[in-house]
Amino acid sequence: MRIIDSILTQNDCYKAGKRITIKGLMIHSVGVPQPKAEPFLTQWNKPGVLKCVHAFVEPNGNVYQTLPWEYRGWHAGGKANDTHIGIEMTEPATIRYTKGSEWVDTYPENTKSHVLATYNTAVELFAHLCKRYNLNPLADGVIISHSEGHKRGIASNHADVEHLWPKFGLSMAKFRLDIKAAMEAGELLQAVKAISAKIPGGINVEMWASDNKEWKAKYVDTLILKIAKAWK
Repeated sequence: MRIIDSILTQNDCYKAGKRITIKGLMIHSVGVPQPKAEPFLTQWNKPGVLKCVHAFVEPNGNVYQTLPWEYRGWHAGGKANDTHIGIEMTEPATIRYTKGSEWVDTYPENTKSHVLATYNTAVELFAHLCKRYNLNPLADGVIISHSEGHKRGIASNHADVEHLWPKFGLSMAKFRLDIKAAMEAGELLQAVKAISAKIPGGINVEMWASDNKEWKAKYVDTLILKIAKAWK
């Protein structure tokens, strides 16, 4: 994940400069078949645009931060603006909207690849923000979609992200669990780095930073032996 500073300094929301006490994070989806953040950065960075989120997420791991995290965004259309950071996920160019939030897939392989990659980047970003602001992603109301916000009476009536995710085996429940897992993986990596610094010859920290869970499981015995020898 790469967070790219792209603050929309000409947007009226940024100029208002209101701050919030961050109590949660809201996930959005842009609602148009646009895989890149750049068009939004260009179109929204001017006066008179009555919307502004905190960041746009692309499938290549790029996160374009468009507001300081503590600024009050104009993304929810309701009270969630006062408490939640708003993150937009870009959408694949290979879908076509037919009516409201309904869509058809013109190139399933590309569509799936984009959605899953963007999801994974969002998980990493949300884990980063949860750690930064000491948020529990499994606590009620901390991680919500725009659609869930509407059901809670704190956001306008939108279908995202549930209009897009289910076809690919994704859900908000899974999203919250994946964020928690990513946070724990990050904590484990820091612990491994700390241990490595005290073990002669160290250990393969790079492998622990990978997603190779099978390798990690096989390496546990070796790691325990190295720790035992170091602390004799």
